[in-house]
Amino acid sequence: MRPQSAKAKGRRLQQFAARELVQLFPEVLDIDDCRSTSMGASGDDVLLSPLAQRLIPCDFECKN
Repeated sequence: MRPQSAKAKGRRLQQFAARELVQLFPEVLDIDDCRSTSMGASGDDVLLSPLAQRLIPCDFECKN
Protein backbone atom coordinates (compact mmCIF):
# COMPACT_ATOMS: atom_id res chain seq x y z
CA MET A 1 0.00 0.00 0.00
CA ARG A 2 1.35 3.40 -0.93
CA PRO A 3 1.93 5.91 1.90
CA GLN A 4 -0.60 8.27 0.34
CA SER A 5 -3.26 5.52 0.32
CA ALA A 6 -2.46 4.56 3.90
CA LYS A 7 -2.82 8.17 5.09
CA ALA A 8 -6.11 8.54 3.22
CA LYS A 9 -7.37 5.34 4.88
CA GLY A 10 -6.45 6.69 8.32
CA ARG A 11 -7.99 10.09 7.55
CA ARG A 12 -11.30 8.44 6.60
CA LEU A 13 -11.36 6.60 9.94
CA GLN A 14 -10.71 9.84 11.86
CA GLN A 15 -13.51 11.62 10.01
CA PHE A 16 -15.86 8.68 10.58
CA ALA A 17 -15.07 8.67 14.32
CA ALA A 18 -15.70 12.43 14.56
CA ARG A 19 -19.09 12.08 12.82
CA GLU A 20 -20.10 9.17 15.06
CA LEU A 21 -19.26 11.12 18.21
CA VAL A 22 -21.47 14.01 17.08
CA GLN A 23 -24.30 11.54 16.38
CA LEU A 24 -24.14 10.31 19.98
CA PHE A 25 -25.40 13.71 21.17
CA PRO A 26 -27.21 15.25 18.16
CA GLU A 27 -29.28 17.65 20.28
CA VAL A 28 -26.19 19.10 22.00
CA LEU A 29 -23.18 18.75 19.70
CA ASP A 30 -22.56 20.37 16.34
CA ILE A 31 -20.24 19.07 13.62
CA ASP A 32 -17.64 21.64 14.73
CA ASP A 33 -17.50 20.15 18.24
CA CYS A 34 -15.70 16.98 17.07
CA ARG A 35 -13.22 17.29 14.25
CA SER A 36 -10.45 15.27 12.74
CA THR A 37 -6.92 16.67 13.07
CA SER A 38 -4.47 16.82 10.18
CA MET A 39 -2.37 13.78 9.46
CA GLY A 40 0.99 13.89 11.20
CA ALA A 41 -0.16 16.28 13.93
CA SER A 42 0.85 15.26 17.42
CA GLY A 43 -1.77 14.59 20.05
CA ASP A 44 -5.30 13.29 19.64
CA ASP A 45 -6.66 12.26 16.25
CA VAL A 46 -10.14 13.61 17.02
CA LEU A 47 -10.18 17.05 18.60
CA LEU A 48 -13.11 17.81 20.93
CA SER A 49 -14.50 21.21 21.88
CA PRO A 50 -14.81 22.04 25.60
CA LEU A 51 -18.51 21.12 25.49
CA ALA A 52 -17.76 17.78 23.83
CA GLN A 53 -14.98 17.13 26.35
CA ARG A 54 -17.47 17.51 29.21
CA LEU A 55 -19.87 15.03 27.55
CA ILE A 56 -17.18 12.62 26.34
CA PRO A 57 -14.21 12.69 28.75
CA CYS A 58 -11.90 10.64 26.48
CA ASP A 59 -8.99 11.08 24.09
CA PHE A 60 -9.18 9.39 20.70
CA GLU A 61 -6.40 7.78 18.67
CA CYS A 62 -7.53 6.14 15.42
CA LYS A 63 -5.66 3.23 13.85
CA ASN A 64 -6.88 1.62 10.68
